[in-house]
Amino acid sequence: MKKYLFLTIAMFATIAMQSCNNDDSDNVPPVTYDVDTVSTDCEGIYFGDAFFPNEVVYTHYLRIGDKPLTDQGNLDPTGTYYILRVNAPLEDFPAAGSYETTSETGKYTEYTIPTGDLSYINHKGAMKYIKEGTMEVSTSEGKYTIEITLTTTDGNSFHTIYEGDLLLTDKSIEWVAEDMNTQMTTALSWYLDDDPDYKNTNINITLYENLDDAGWLVAPSSVLILVGRGEFNDDGELLPGSFSIVSGDATNNSFTQGECVNFLNAPFPAGSNLKYYYDANDSSAIQVGLAESGTVDIQKNEDEYTITYELITSNGKTLTGSYTGPLVVEDAPKVIEKHEWDLPEDHVMEFTSKTLQVQAFSDKWTVEGAMTWQFQFKQFDSNWSFWSDQLTIQIVNSLEDSEEPVPGIYEISDTKEVGTAIVGSYTQTEISSFGTGTYFQYYQDGLVKWAGGATDGQVEIIKNSDGTYTFNFDFLDGQQEPKHFSGSWTGTVDIW
Repeated sequence: MKKYLFLTIAMFATIAMQSCNNDDSDNVPPVTYDVDTVSTDCEGIYFGDAFFPNEVVYTHYLRIGDKPLTDQGNLDPTGTYYILRVNAPLEDFPAAGSYETTSETGKYTEYTIPTGDLSYINHKGAMKYIKEGTMEVSTSEGKYTIEITLTTTDGNSFHTIYEGDLLLTDKSIEWVAEDMNTQMTTALSWYLDDDPDYKNTNINITLYENLDDAGWLVAPSSVLILVGRGEFNDDGELLPGSFSIVSGDATNNSFTQGECVNFLNAPFPAGSNLKYYYDANDSSAIQVGLAESGTVDIQKNEDEYTITYELITSNGKTLTGSYTGPLVVEDAPKVIEKHEWDLPEDHVMEFTSKTLQVQAFSDKWTVEGAMTWQFQFKQFDSNWSFWSDQLTIQIVNSLEDSEEPVPGIYEISDTKEVGTAIVGSYTQTEISSFGTGTYFQYYQDGLVKWAGGATDGQVEIIKNSDGTYTFNFDFLDGQQEPKHFSGSWTGTVDIW
């Protein structure tokens, strides 16, 4: 009897212990996160080796969120999105396994998520950078289960789970496949204003192999972009010299290496690089060569430049070629000489003299194949000396417009094309003063006090029903900080 009693007591003790253990398990609090979501939207992009040239690497982009993108393709400001750069095997991305964050963003290691500014969380419109964490990926019957657990640099914890399909887009770069020699026919160039955000560069030179008359690229054709740093003369012209391809920040007479940057979630070639458009029927058929080393020789002969280059790409191909022709660097800095006759402030011209003369002269020699009309506004004092405001406006009409000037709006231009007003200049020497194109003078006490040529602006010429003309003009002079000389006048023009 005692034996059975002992067994009964032991059995109840065991049951009680089990019950107690179960109670302890139930009391363990579940894992909680500052932000915990169930994601319903997932997209992947394959970058290939765009960010690590010359290595067998497979870099991807992964976006997982609890809200779909807006109709405009933007992130929903109420959603939580995980934007991750992922180093992973190419096959069946994302390959099943465990992924860990890494701060080694310049090194490729499989099954890692580079942090820094490469991966982040967008939580209700706020950018959250990642300190550490993991991503677990599993598959079953073609469906993905992706669980992400991350801690941000501000100490918040984030967690999400996604189950479903994955849309994967291939945006990898196709590299130049062989050595190339190209003869370029067109050059465009821009001054970059000592760009501190991109490696101390101040010039972009873009060379085109083949453009049509409308300026569109004609395939097959190459485009070479050179981004670097040069020196300029007082007229804003690039000084000739030998330029080398350098890593890091640009120095004088150098161009930066080519690289790929993330632009709109796709690799975008930046720095010095060549693009070869090889299929006229497919604008996306492009091979890219990132300049890793080499030289660019730039020489100048009168108004023409000759650019000769020999570059080695990041995948070991040689790019050679040349260009001869004009090279105008848009917005390049110019040293503009100051003059004692420069306007100190904007000036409104007035034509009130009783001796005012307004005359128009035509000639077909100033501009080849065109008729120019020069309007002269002259004012005199009682002694018939120049007095107050004087203005000369020169416009370009067609050869057929020889009887009278054509009304219209004429913008200042140095092209001398029909329908433009000719850019002006003004010069004084010890013995004389003269202007060209469109310019003004202001006389005081028989001497020129202010003067200047029009480098920008426009004039509107109206022929009224009574045969008079109206001129409405607003021009800018060529000072470092340009000043306006403007005005309006209506009256009779003596046409010669």
